[in-house]
Amino acid sequence: MESFFSGKASKAAAIILLMLLPRLVLDIIFGYDYGSGAILGAFLTVIFVRKYNTAAFDKIKENGRNTKLSAIGASAVTVFSLQYVFWFLSVKTGELAPNDNWLSYQNIISPVVIAPVTEEITFRWALTEICIDKNTNKLKKIVFLIWSLIFWNFIHTKSLTSINISVLLLGLLFYMIYFRTGNLLYCIFAHMFANTAFVVFTSPLQRVFMSLQDNYALFAADVIILILSIIFTIKLVNKKSDKDCENCLGR
Repeated sequence: MESFFSGKASKAAAIILLMLLPRLVLDIIFGYDYGSGAILGAFLTVIFVRKYNTAAFDKIKENGRNTKLSAIGASAVTVFSLQYVFWFLSVKTGELAPNDNWLSYQNIISPVVIAPVTEEITFRWALTEICIDKNTNKLKKIVFLIWSLIFWNFIHTKSLTSINISVLLLGLLFYMIYFRTGNLLYCIFAHMFANTAFVVFTSPLQRVFMSLQDNYALFAADVIILILSIIFTIKLVNKKSDKDCENCLGR
């Protein structure tokens, strides 16, 4: 078994199976149960990575010490502003019905809490740490980003032919954060903020936001805030000493 999992490809395939199989099995046995399957898959993934990449497991322990509240706040502004842009354009193009309502107990627990934690463990932490290291060249990083984002898109659209631009852009943003910081907590919080914004924009509160649909001045202001928050976030996460950046994959 050790020799079988000696290569990066086989380990990555195992992580993908650990994510998908629990959901599939619990779906067949108990009906659709995203939360239980996702939690079980993430738990098995952590055990797998701990066995085959102890350095990646140890890195998580250091995340709390290296996490900056200012960077978390800046990422919150970034993803909220970005989600507003996605929502604005989706309603304008008719892709999102004005009366869609995702505000429910299940949609608060699963998208806002369970999904960010379990998906970031699989994508940004497990797959990245297994497939990428400091010696990985840029071409291989690009190849990794392409196939992992395709899988990321599939998980959210349940289709290999349907492309969700907002999902891909958010996934790319989360990867950039992890590459620059090596901090899983930043990715989890950013993912939580992004999903919270989506639930808010598709809740009964959207009736308030709908009155702003024709306010292009507000939309322009949001875009400016988005750009500034991205710049601010980049500056914050780049304020690291050489010692702090030992876990970074993007330098």
